Amino acid sequence: MSGVIGHLKTRQELEARRARLPSSLIFAGPDGIGKKRVALEFARLLTGETRAIDCTQPVSQTDQIYFISPDGSQIKIEQVRDLIQFMSLAREGRPLVVIFDDAHLLNPQAGNALLKSIEEPPLGVQFLFVSPSSSLLLSTIRSRSQVVRFSPLTDKEVAAVLADQSVPEWVLEAAAGSPGRALELLKSGESATDVFPVVDSLLAACAPRAGGPSSRAKALSELRDVAKERDAQEIAIRFLVRRVGQVWRARAVADRGGASALPKTLGWLTELSFEQLEDLTDASLELEADLKRNADRQLLWEAFSSRIAARLELV
Repeated sequence: MSGVIGHLKTRQELEARRARLPSSLIFAGPDGIGKKRVALEFARLLTGETRAIDCTQPVSQTDQIYFISPDGSQIKIEQVRDLIQFMSLAREGRPLVVIFDDAHLLNPQAGNALLKSIEEPPLGVQFLFVSPSSSLLLSTIRSRSQVVRFSPLTDKEVAAVLADQSVPEWVLEAAAGSPGRALELLKSGESATDVFPVVDSLLAACAPRAGGPSSRAKALSELRDVAKERDAQEIAIRFLVRRVGQVWRARAVADRGGASALPKTLGWLTELSFEQLEDLTDASLELEADLKRNADRQLLWEAFSSRIAARLELV
């Protein structure tokens, strides 16, 4: 898969297994780290397709690659019906790869319409579902698919992806291995100087502690006034999502025998299972979605801290 930066081990494993793949795969990992790019390049490898795909459109296709992304806020049943009709056409033995980008935004009607095709895929059809987390997908799809996990890129890889940009050190840190997020930060001009300590304090307060739940509740309550201003809370919540991405990266480094890049007070996060990290990612994504709906920042902040402790079952 030429032209892809990072995810070398994952790409090698996919290439090695391409002759014996299950018909449905979920590419799961934080946003902006290149999962869609890998999916497209893998589709080209499987099919030999060389024509361009326009990923800015809700639907883009060639004879051998069919790309679907949300039309507005969701992937709609009409998009799936068009796909099913396309799959019914005679392909003269040629393979077809179907890519769902932001697959967790498939609405239930669209997912139900797709179910039979996933259970009994037409000959030569490969489904790739791209999503931040497998647990965000409809259970009917998740139970019939195999998960391929993607970790954030290294800072060096992020810098390589953005080689034509001047990227400050704080952006690399805040991007947490996501070139997409690094670009957002470059455009926004936000500074992490005042925000990271707030985010780290929240996560540190959620850590296992000798005093149990009551001790954690006290630590969390002390953070309520840390970010009083609306703008400060908005920035802090967004950086919190990025910090979660750093946990994925630190965990991957630790699994390879390296040292965690997280502050010592957050080292406990790298001991979480990948399933718990997915729960943490889900909670962060839900928090960011609520933020975009202009919900009360203070209530979001407090609810999220409680959600972390509950989902990870910390004591």
